[in-house]
Amino acid sequence: MGSPGPSVTVDGRVNAVDVAERARAEYEQVENDPEARLRFARRFYLEDKEGKRHNFGDSERAFMQWEARRGVLNPLTGPLADPPGSPWWRAVNGHLLIDAQEAFLRNQEHVEGDIPPGVAAWMRFVDEPTAANWYRAHNTSIVRGYLAHAALAREENGWEQKLMNIVLYRVLFTQAVVDRQPWALGILIHVVGGIFDPRAGLVSRVVHNRSLYPQSYPLDEQDKQRLERRINHFDDLLGAAVDIVFIRSRLDRLFTYMAEDLNVPELRDLCPGLLPSYPWCLSLGHNEMVAIALSDHPGLPARMLGRLVDLVVS
Repeated sequence: MGSPGPSVTVDGRVNAVDVAERARAEYEQVENDPEARLRFARRFYLEDKEGKRHNFGDSERAFMQWEARRGVLNPLTGPLADPPGSPWWRAVNGHLLIDAQEAFLRNQEHVEGDIPPGVAAWMRFVDEPTAANWYRAHNTSIVRGYLAHAALAREENGWEQKLMNIVLYRVLFTQAVVDRQPWALGILIHVVGGIFDPRAGLVSRVVHNRSLYPQSYPLDEQDKQRLERRINHFDDLLGAAVDIVFIRSRLDRLFTYMAEDLNVPELRDLCPGLLPSYPWCLSLGHNEMVAIALSDHPGLPARMLGRLVDLVVS
């Protein structure tokens, strides 16, 4: 990657600040090239000092390929910014890549000193590469990336903010399933839990399903309808069932569990009750969030009855 080598302290140890700066510098060399980002992410899983090779990174790269297809990882300016990418998606993905790269460098060079939480989680994965440790590392970096870049999220339109919330609660729920939390899927967790392993290929399949992961940026009208969960096709029915029945009904448990497991108390603020509300929840007071959560939204029967009345009186 062409970055300077490590600086060493008088007692022979590598400087931790230097390692963090090198990780960021190496990321900055690839941040404006989506394909280079993918190669950068792949390197973390292939350049193990003991020569180990594994495919835990398959899910991460599949998701990044979805981001690349949408164009959100494109440069913001210059000849390759056609169209320009998303400052927020680029920043959150960068947060993940920098954490992993710093963990990689620290592991290679036996760096001591204070370790940021996201980096520490990736180092635990390097020491013990399991599905649970991978999700814990990945989600620690992602959640902290969400919190660090909330200002950029506010610049995105409301539909994109809705997608941010959906993506977040899906990946958190996936970790809960891998952790075998009984409330996540009930008795089904012992039957289907294995398919949520990051090596299983599930992410690669679902990110190609447009009813679950829209392909346009900014979202076009069809993708907005899919995001709103209007049932236009049979494949939308399955996606809606997964989100509404298995995840949305358990969001209070999910965010409470993940805030404790990832040691990120602020995560609870992103979903008060059953209301996923990033990023604007971070700029509202507690009373305002309670009032919004208690709003009397008409349920499906009431909405269907209203449509029937419309047909009768129009």
